[in-house]
Amino acid sequence: MRRSRGYSALFVLPAVAGLTLLLSGWRLSAPVSTSGIASPFDLVSATTDPNGYLLNPVWTTQQGSPGALADPAICGGKPWTSACTSQTTWIDDSWKCAGVGTLGGHANWAPVSYTGTAYWNNHSNPGADDDYNVDLYRDDHAGLTVGSEKSETLGKAPVLHMEFDSDETIDHFSTPWWSAFHSAVDGGKAKAQKMIDGNRAVALGLMGLDYAHSGGSELHPVFALAVETAPGFDDNAWAIFVRNRGNEGYCGSGNEELGSKRITLLLSHPGATNVEIVADTFLFGPNDLSAARAAEVSGPDVALLYNVGALVTFTLPDAQAGARINGSLHLRWKTANAALAAAKATLLNRVDLKTLIANEASHNAKAHVPPKSPEGVTEPEEVAAAKIAALSPRQRALYARLVPQKQVTIDRGRLRATRGATITTPRIAPAPGRVRRVADVHRDSLDRQKASALERARRAAR
Repeated sequence: MRRSRGYSALFVLPAVAGLTLLLSGWRLSAPVSTSGIASPFDLVSATTDPNGYLLNPVWTTQQGSPGALADPAICGGKPWTSACTSQTTWIDDSWKCAGVGTLGGHANWAPVSYTGTAYWNNHSNPGADDDYNVDLYRDDHAGLTVGSEKSETLGKAPVLHMEFDSDETIDHFSTPWWSAFHSAVDGGKAKAQKMIDGNRAVALGLMGLDYAHSGGSELHPVFALAVETAPGFDDNAWAIFVRNRGNEGYCGSGNEELGSKRITLLLSHPGATNVEIVADTFLFGPNDLSAARAAEVSGPDVALLYNVGALVTFTLPDAQAGARINGSLHLRWKTANAALAAAKATLLNRVDLKTLIANEASHNAKAHVPPKSPEGVTEPEEVAAAKIAALSPRQRALYARLVPQKQVTIDRGRLRATRGATITTPRIAPAPGRVRRVADVHRDSLDRQKASALERARRAAR
């Protein structure tokens, strides 16, 4: 097992006929490799996002079989080891999940970006990790493994699972869309699905495999997420949050810190000749940031990437500050006449659920090896939630008195969107910031207090 505080040797592959570049709007970074030969579980991509991170990467083993799910069995079930990847990996595990699954935690590779269609999954029990879980669907199954999450909404289609801790994010958000989404999640799955399902999304997060569960691919934590909340051609709206630090949930410890202060998201609009900011509402926190660190927070800066879309850039202080930005952005577009038909087809034609499910069923039927299902895997978070649910009213009252109470503050720093310069030629993406795992003594102490409170409540008379 290899443990490290960073990553290296990511691979960037040549683009085919320029198509990937057109969709991403960004030039290739120079290929980075230690050996020049990719191993089965190296992350590879034709291009990068505006931050220099791989965009929609696949595992090397997926290259010869488009749409297939990568199978860690070819590596003896340990794809994070040097026998299976030339890229530096590291493990984030927790005492809470010791002995669960292969690792009791996550095998991590690198921060990457994915684009696709968002679907709500669930909200983890607050007694476990209180995570918001969103799935990202792509019909090419880029980066997915046989253990990846299978979406009930999409007829068991495999999806890229994405998680972010509500304690670190949405609990502190008060901008209109995020507040409404928070209420929808608390109101039940159907309400949350209504707000997010089927919408375009762009996500930047830490790519890894969850080996406290089934070894499925995850973006966990999600560092930045943009969801198109009001789809349209001439104008549309996006809900966005951005940060550069986050934890990996119940089976992770400490924090994963992104070594980038500047984060840019590309909101695609093929054929775009102009973009205007119609309205914006953005807040940042936490409120106890020092004056110097608060002064470093800025954005969104909206720059037109001619013929491709809008580059939306945010700036944060160093990751240790724990800064976060949330809000929504309403944009109005102009599109070149020659590109109108193609752009409308790209942006407005959506695959309905029935067609999507049928396509996935056909794909599975043709596959040499049917996708494995994570069903039957013991979920550590569910075990913790079940213990809480089994408490008697008296035990529950004791638990509530013993467990540490969350201190929630609402972010109130204000930001205003600005219209940046128009870019006609995509520039070379900068060298990306790395991720490092940093211990969090405070979080670990709270976790141990919660575990102790639960055991004391369970031992108490019913």
